[in-house]
Amino acid sequence: MDKIVVTFLLAYRTTPSATLPQQRCPAELFFGRNPRTTLDLLLPTKQPTGCGTKMERQFNRRHGAVESNFDGGDPVYVCYRPSHDWMAGSVAKRIGGRLYDVTLANGSTHRFHANQMRPRSTQLMDDDFTAFAVTFNLPVRLPQATNDETRHLDEHAGEHNQQPSN
Repeated sequence: MDKIVVTFLLAYRTTPSATLPQQRCPAELFFGRNPRTTLDLLLPTKQPTGCGTKMERQFNRRHGAVESNFDGGDPVYVCYRPSHDWMAGSVAKRIGGRLYDVTLANGSTHRFHANQMRPRSTQLMDDDFTAFAVTFNLPVRLPQATNDETRHLDEHAGEHNQQPSN
């Protein structure tokens, strides 16, 4: 009996009435919005409009977040916790949006979040510091050429660009 009364009251309170202002339902006047009913589950869900992408970009820029996507076979460094050492491995497969199965050098496979991973370069870098900075997304300040050096380079380039006259 209680279930019948509850169902009746829900239907009564969510049905628009011609006697109420703007022909709204009693629940909408009381709550200030339309209440959700089981019939609302049949309606298609609203897709995100993309308004959060600007906010996400600002957050990432402010906090230095970098999007990390790894493919199967990519060489990576992984770390369980900040107190542990970084270990070399390679991505076995991607699990979901941010989780990866990584095969370590000893042959064992473990699951890591993208935040626990860094790309590992297999190419030789000019120096160890550059390789370290690139691996851990650190800013690298390149030396700036002085005016004398750039003037010398401009003059040297001008000599090579001149065509021999016949």
